[in-house]
Amino acid sequence: MKLTCDFGHMHDTWFGNVNGQVHAFHLKLSPAQDALDTVGHAVSSDLLHWTRLPDTLPPLRGENERDYHEKFTGCFMIRPAALNGGQQEDYLLYYTMRDKRAGNQRIGVAISQDMVHFVPWEGNPVYEPDPALCVGYANIGDLPWNIVDCRDPLVVFDEAAGVYVMYVAAAVLSGEEGIRGGILAVESCDLLHWSKPTVAYRMKQSGMVEVPDVFFLDGKWVMTLLTGTQYRGRGGILDPYIQNFTVYAVADNPRGPFTEPETDNVLIGGTRDSGASCRSVLWKGRRILFYTDRNPDGNTLSLPKELHAAGGILRAFYMPELRSLRVKSLLGGGAYPPAELLHTSFAWQSFGGVCDSAEDGYRMRTGPQDYQTVLLETRAASLEMEAAIDVQGKAAGFAFRLFAANGGMRDFVLSAEPLKKRLVLLDNLAFTLVMGREQVFPARRPFFLRLLILEGTIEAYIDDVLVLQGALPAFTAVQAGLFCEGGEAVFHGLAAYALEK
Repeated sequence: MKLTCDFGHMHDTWFGNVNGQVHAFHLKLSPAQDALDTVGHAVSSDLLHWTRLPDTLPPLRGENERDYHEKFTGCFMIRPAALNGGQQEDYLLYYTMRDKRAGNQRIGVAISQDMVHFVPWEGNPVYEPDPALCVGYANIGDLPWNIVDCRDPLVVFDEAAGVYVMYVAAAVLSGEEGIRGGILAVESCDLLHWSKPTVAYRMKQSGMVEVPDVFFLDGKWVMTLLTGTQYRGRGGILDPYIQNFTVYAVADNPRGPFTEPETDNVLIGGTRDSGASCRSVLWKGRRILFYTDRNPDGNTLSLPKELHAAGGILRAFYMPELRSLRVKSLLGGGAYPPAELLHTSFAWQSFGGVCDSAEDGYRMRTGPQDYQTVLLETRAASLEMEAAIDVQGKAAGFAFRLFAANGGMRDFVLSAEPLKKRLVLLDNLAFTLVMGREQVFPARRPFFLRLLILEGTIEAYIDDVLVLQGALPAFTAVQAGLFCEGGEAVFHGLAAYALEK
């Protein structure tokens, strides 16, 4: 169901809202050739179902040596009629130009009147990096750097100042600290000519950041940035369970300086197979987040999430519109059916606890050193599961079994562990860590756990805040279950649904 590339893997995606229709533009990668191609284009009115439009922005090759290779990430803007000399607005698609000689980068723009055909502007590039602030064309020969970074543009309108601000990722000069990743901010009154560069964000540690997104939300200017251990070492990483992640920073002014929170700087994060390249779009008055899902069958666009930044703390929330993907209730009406207890040993028929149906769910009990998993009659091609869980032991959560096309199967446990302050996905029976996040659970009350398993990916929410997301092994069907360890857990209001394919 999710938007994907027609011949391979999706990469970075950016969005524009035109009269309530959301357009998605994305990079396309052919796994066989390990090379980018044209820029893909699709449109949606509900953010769940997408219609493909013709690809755009092919590489120019011999036509332009400064815009020679396939494009890197860009952004979209509507240009008001007052700025284009016409009677109607037109549409601008910014992108990262890459030259023939070394793939050095500049920012270009293409213009369209119909949202289908985009023609590169004859005045490109619209911006090149300023050597006074970062690695540029005038100083790269004197610096220990191998490429001119000027990529992934993002344009916003600063209503208070009446100007547009463009953000670009660059290799920023940082005095005695050397060269560090950062984000430049430049200004424009006409969306074509850009000047007054400043450093809006500078990393505290060595490394790089990519794919900035900037928006005003809940009283703060917020910037999100793709990074990870492979981008910037281990500095600034507080959660020991993640390697690939998107951080956020906040500011009172769109020109910055944007600073990351000291104790909570991650929007989404996980393993190398987790989602990346966050970008958002304003839709029906709400700020909606997307990212690129990685999975065995090819990268796809994630399901939408709703962003909030109360008190400057940015979180991605479950979007109520996702309930429209439910096509069937898997637990049915009336009493809850008996659960199938799974053995707690690979070789012996041992059990660690019991599971009884309750008025609105199930109650599980185990010994203080035991655990128990159960499966429910809930098999489907894709699945959503939810319950309010009252943990009176070490851990509790959901279990599930994946069925592969070759007839094999594999069991997992999604374990909420309040005492250890973490939510983890574990392989059952070995209980090896698959992915995890640090998580503080509410004191003295149940928490609401939601699990979505869809098209090679998993999403897990605590009280409707996204905590875990990432790739799963390839599967054709999934069966849901429950898990309890070291005591008792009650699952209130348990529900499971088959999801649209």
